[in-house]
Amino acid sequence: IVKQILSNNCFPNHIINRYVQKRLYFLKHRNNANMDNESDNSVTSSYISLPFVEGLSSEIGRVFKNVGINVVYNVPKKLNALIKRGKDRLPINNRTEVVYKLDCKNCNKSYIGQTKRHVSTRVKEHRNNIKVHESNFSVISKHKVEFNHDFDWSLPVILRYNEKHVRKREIAEMFFIKKFDNTINLQKDTENLNNIY
Repeated sequence: IVKQILSNNCFPNHIINRYVQKRLYFLKHRNNANMDNESDNSVTSSYISLPFVEGLSSEIGRVFKNVGINVVYNVPKKLNALIKRGKDRLPINNRTEVVYKLDCKNCNKSYIGQTKRHVSTRVKEHRNNIKVHESNFSVISKHKVEFNHDFDWSLPVILRYNEKHVRKREIAEMFFIKKFDNTINLQKDTENLNNIY
């Protein structure tokens, strides 16, 4: 059929015959190659994929080879491949559910607190507390009035973040109050902290 179509379209017979012969030769040898491969594949191999563990993989490979199974090793994913770098980090002042530290600009003292709200909101409350009556002063306001010192309101240090459970935040706050010797926090803030910490 192909020869007839080519002939009808004015292809010379010698060119038609040459390409028909090439195609027949190709098909014949391809079939022979497939038959050879089929006879070679009569013994099928089994494969197993295992993670590579230095010092252990070669021993496991020998055991599997003795029972006719070939081992293909792969490298397990590294931690940095599993950790996704998703959204941009929030600015410190926009973080919530944190334990934070405010440093005094004039001495080495600091205040440690915790909040579920934005840090900026809590810092603003500390700054505004100085305007209330002395009997309701926070420890930050007392330090500011007593020593005429100021705190670094723009740079709170986040000690722990993304802690949704209030009790865990409170324990972390107590832990950091104990950890830092120079805090102005009242020691009663740590009364509920177990001595193990």
